[in-house]
Amino acid sequence: MNNLKIKQNHHYPTLPSWPLFFKVAKIFTISHTYQFTDSCLYHFGDVDDFDKNKLFGISLSLLPRIRTKQWAYGRDAKVMFFIGKYVVINPIHWNSVRVGWCCDFVNKEIKLTPYMYKDGERVYCEDDNYFDIDTEVVTSLSFAKNAHNVIIKIGDKYSYIYYYKIKWYQILLYKSGLYFGGNKAAPHDILIKEIK
Repeated sequence: MNNLKIKQNHHYPTLPSWPLFFKVAKIFTISHTYQFTDSCLYHFGDVDDFDKNKLFGISLSLLPRIRTKQWAYGRDAKVMFFIGKYVVINPIHWNSVRVGWCCDFVNKEIKLTPYMYKDGERVYCEDDNYFDIDTEVVTSLSFAKNAHNVIIKIGDKYSYIYYYKIKWYQILLYKSGLYFGGNKAAPHDILIKEIK
């Protein structure tokens, strides 16, 4: 078991995971089992309560993208920095598939939501998955080469995201890990148990 802890006023856990990995199989799956503790319940009392915290995901882009400031205006893609009239977009906000989480403070539940970035546009699945605190939740992302679907399994529920074909030469991917926020950092210490 691996205790993933995000300290108060921070976004990232104290021990981040290694982000790069190779894939060589025709079909590959990344699977994690998580247990959310009662420390994952929080209440800001504003719109930040609905921000999707990041559980884990995969980026198909390793290099930043450059677009105009006009293109970036009003989009969800994270701008790393500006160069004159251009912006540099974080690669994980260009093409990626992720599992987000937030809490339902009133009902004391955790909500998991699959979503993706496709060419810098954030797209949410309509599938929300609610779990009680301390429930072990199996999550997985499955990709197949030359297929358009990414299969996301959360608990017993499957979601299918229409995505680009993953090319044979895309053997180096970026794995994103736990992140709290949106805009606000963790209001107190957050503990999520990763059960291997």
